[in-house]
Amino acid sequence: MALLRPQASAADPAALLHPPVPAPPDEVADLVGWTLAAQMPGHDEAPVDVVVDDAWDRPAAASTAPCSLRVRAAGATLPEVAAGVEVDLSWAALGGRQRLAATVVEVADDSWELHAGWPPSRVQERRYHRAEARMATWLTRLAATPLTALTRTVDLGAGGLAVERLPALGLVPGEAVAVVLVLPDGPLVATATVVDPGTPQRPARIAFELITTADQDRLMGLVHQVEHGRLW
Repeated sequence: MALLRPQASAADPAALLHPPVPAPPDEVADLVGWTLAAQMPGHDEAPVDVVVDDAWDRPAAASTAPCSLRVRAAGATLPEVAAGVEVDLSWAALGGRQRLAATVVEVADDSWELHAGWPPSRVQERRYHRAEARMATWLTRLAATPLTALTRTVDLGAGGLAVERLPALGLVPGEAVAVVLVLPDGPLVATATVVDPGTPQRPARIAFELITTADQDRLMGLVHQVEHGRLW
């Protein structure tokens, strides 16, 4: 069970970070007619190209409220899915590839109606390999009233980690967090950005922003040990 407690306020540590930038306002309207890649998390099938219909509930540029949209197949039929299935939508945009986590709420013969959280998050471009590993991890929100929670990693690498979801922290994409990993050779401390806060079915994804080269080397060595069966 996660442990939640208030922490002493820090002197604007978020100013040291560079969180992902949401899509610019004009890209909200531009999604209409765009071809997006739709991928169902946990499925091995290749992403399916879909087109955003011209009738959708566009969120305001600065909004963080859920939005609704309808997509149809782009040159092929849509896979058979049921209402409630999660779908990841992604597309190329200014500032990097963007991702929108959505849920299918209605299925028609040639289209899906989706509910999605807004704004989109930046897709993490991985430079480092990750390995599945379960380790105790402390996360602290670097906000006006910081909160800390204990969780466990799902996977990790020199560029970031995935952790069991932490609804008590109320994380949002782009938020700055401090990470304390309990590694076999001692704790590792870094600052990071929330890429995806996760869902009950999907872990939260976090990308390191400020981490020493020595600590990245420690993580790469750990990944190597895990993959070659020298740990656990």
